[in-house]
This record gives sequence, structure tokens and C-alpha cells, in this order.
Amino acid sequence: MNATAQSHSFFRKAEVVGTQLAGDYPWGGLIMKFYGIEGAYPENFNRLMKEKKNIMFVPGGFEEATITVYGKDRVFIKHRKGFIKLALEYGYTVYPCYIFGETKLTNEKIGLFLNKFKLPGLMAYSKNLLLPNENVKLFTVVGKGISMPVILNPTQEHVDKFHALYIEKLVEVYDRWKGVCGGEDKLEIL
Repeated sequence: MNATAQSHSFFRKAEVVGTQLAGDYPWGGLIMKFYGIEGAYPENFNRLMKEKKNIMFVPGGFEEATITVYGKDRVFIKHRKGFIKLALEYGYTVYPCYIFGETKLTNEKIGLFLNKFKLPGLMAYSKNLLLPNENVKLFTVVGKGISMPVILNPTQEHVDKFHALYIEKLVEVYDRWKGVCGGEDKLEIL
């Protein structure tokens, strides 16, 4: 995600929000500070949204990294609805995004080992040790924005409706680009 944030002006204008768990580890905290990554917790999202900042984050977060399996395209989103609720409260536009090729950077055995220590299971491992192979290509695709109406106190029905729309649009983006970008037959929604 950080590489994507530096690759295009659309992303460079965004505040990157990531798991606070990484910030609690010495190296993780240094890396987050270096890249200017904010912690992913509701108070931070509210502050950034009040300031009308563009925000970039992975809705599936730590769990999505944990379920990563080499060569399988999957997202952890079914029960991640807080970002939709906040987007409705502030009237944000939400862009469905997918990065193809990330799962080809992982080593499942190392990931499972790290999971035992409650660390994200996503770790690059290659002939370059912990750096990814240079022959893996990453493609970031962004769908058309979904403009959220301003609903100061959205009901669960509102949140569910727009969350389902987000997933629908994410799958559409995936299906549209999977042939060009090397995706699998189907994006798994977990």
C-alpha cells in the first residue's frame, strides 16, 4: 500500500492509516512514523474526516494479512463495516481498490509461523531474502468512487446497504481487471 501511495498523485494526497498493532513494535513504530502512517482507530478516522482529509487504508487490515495465501486473491471485508458508517456520517466518496500480485510476494509457511505470535502472516520471502523478487509485478486498480450521502446517524440498514454496494463494486473492479493483471478466477470475500 505504501508503494502505491507514492506511485500516483491520486494516492500521494491521501493520509495512510494502518494497524496500530504494528506501531506497538519497535521496528513497526519506526516504519509507521517514517512513512507518516496514522493508527487505524475510530478517533483517528473521525479527526481526519473532520479535517476532510483523503484517507487510504486496507479495510481488512491485520486479518487480511493473516489470511493471505500464496496465489489466492481474497479480502477480509464481510464484517468490516465501520469505514462505511463513518463515510456515511461525513458524506465521503469511497473508492473500491485492489492490488493484484501482492499474494505472490508471500511465503505461506513463514506467514503461519508469524501468526503463532499474533504477527501479520504477510511476509515477502524470495531469493532476495526478505525483499520480494523483482519479477513480481503489482497492479493497483481503482474503481469509480461511490458517493455516500450524509446520514448523521446511519442505521444498521443504511450501513449494510452501502457495505453491500462497496463489495459489489470491489468485485466488479476485480473481475474487470483480473485477466490483464494476473488475477485468479474469483475474488474470495471473507
